Amino acid sequence: MRCLLPKDMLQWFFSRSSWNLDHSRSRRFFRDATLKWAENNPQVAHRSLQPPGWSVAENGVDPSQLSIEEYLAFRKWALPSNEQERETAVALVTHVLSTPMTLALFYTRALADSEKLKSPLRLSCVGARAEATLPYEYWKEFLITASLATNSPDISIQVDFVGPDKNPQTLDRTVAWNDSTMALQWYHKGLLHDLDENSWDAYALMNPGLGHRNLFEDWKPTLARLMASGHPILLTAHSEKDAHRDGLLLKDVYNMQVEYTLNPFASRITYEDPFDQHHIVRPNHFIAIIE
Repeated sequence: MRCLLPKDMLQWFFSRSSWNLDHSRSRRFFRDATLKWAENNPQVAHRSLQPPGWSVAENGVDPSQLSIEEYLAFRKWALPSNEQERETAVALVTHVLSTPMTLALFYTRALADSEKLKSPLRLSCVGARAEATLPYEYWKEFLITASLATNSPDISIQVDFVGPDKNPQTLDRTVAWNDSTMALQWYHKGLLHDLDENSWDAYALMNPGLGHRNLFEDWKPTLARLMASGHPILLTAHSEKDAHRDGLLLKDVYNMQVEYTLNPFASRITYEDPFDQHHIVRPNHFIAIIE
């Protein structure tokens, strides 16, 4: 049975499609070809954004090792039959799957085998923006990928969204797949370093721009606290330039050699950097893990 998203899904999609890029109140509005196609073909776009049913028939498949095209085929995602439209629809779907699938990579690579982690595992998504309002149906893709990749039928994880821009009106939800569960908690509207609590097992910073001259000072106290925690940290970057900047900061300030690599589950929708109109970026384009 397919899970039907609300009819205003595209409205949600476009209203929140900046994905951590809206650092400037005077940001120019930028849309790439995929978003223009979705606006001009709303019915096809809406159908393409519908997740398939949650049953997975194939055994022995590690979804974390698949390309996004292979993953969508594995999940039997309903996409247009026309080759050109199909390619554009895939790009659209990558935008909503990027954060759950990237977090699944983080889980499989850095968290699943750690003896220090408790159950449920608590992960703080620091500086959360659009990911904090992602329709909960898409988060099940995290559970499917992480469960099959680690051969763990009963994953238990709590994701706490923390950030000054998150939506405090969004309701907490728990999603489940088989015996695995993910609790989504819209935890705190504000800065993580202002909280007394420090009980998280891991942290995720999605496209933070740590090394950007306009953002470095804002991130300084939070980053110092995360580095002192000794817990695994996921970092993503909008572009090679963004990853290089963040990597230099971590090397200069913390003497850490952090390697960023291309993220197979990056969004394929592009945006204009609000601080540099010549810098075209993609959410979660690069990924790095600090263990």
